[in-house]
Amino acid sequence: MLTIKTFESSSSGNLHLITSPTKRLLIECGLSFKKIKQYLDFDLDISGCLLSHYHADHSKSAKKIMRAGIDLYCSKETAENMRLDSHRLKIVRMDTIYIVDGFRVLPFQANHDTPGALGYLIDVSTFSLVTSTLVILPPFLKYSDIALLINVLSGLNAAVFFIRPLRFILITPGFDECCRLFRPVDCLHYS
Repeated sequence: MLTIKTFESSSSGNLHLITSPTKRLLIECGLSFKKIKQYLDFDLDISGCLLSHYHADHSKSAKKIMRAGIDLYCSKETAENMRLDSHRLKIVRMDTIYIVDGFRVLPFQANHDTPGALGYLIDVSTFSLVTSTLVILPPFLKYSDIALLINVLSGLNAAVFFIRPLRFILITPGFDECCRLFRPVDCLHYS
């Protein structure tokens, strides 16, 4: 069973955890590392951390996450702005599907006041009985952008489920169908 837990989600910090029966994936790391460890019950067996952008309420513990042995995935612009440098740093591009310890992840551009801001499309069908895809919407997306996305998804006859807060959308088309919405199929690559 797949679970999605929001520990904190505000301008003072963001931290979310996606858990499958065998894997755990962090979304954002905008709290003190001490607090992150407490929320995780001091179990740092984490597949990776997806970072949307470099604002501190999303990225505060990025360096400590990597020092703890957790791979951090973000755009080149985010890494440069934060001066990140580690063998645990994984620079992602918007035209590439990444395998993060079993999770298939496609970064997509998210309009924000920071260069290189990303949202993420995550294939969770491996961990659920339903063919489904999780869309990670950065908190700064406008409701009009979310409404447009839902309108496009309805063209796929998608069943759309909002998971509170309104930053996660679970949709039932398969991952490959969802990828077509965010990038043309012929430019997708696996890494």
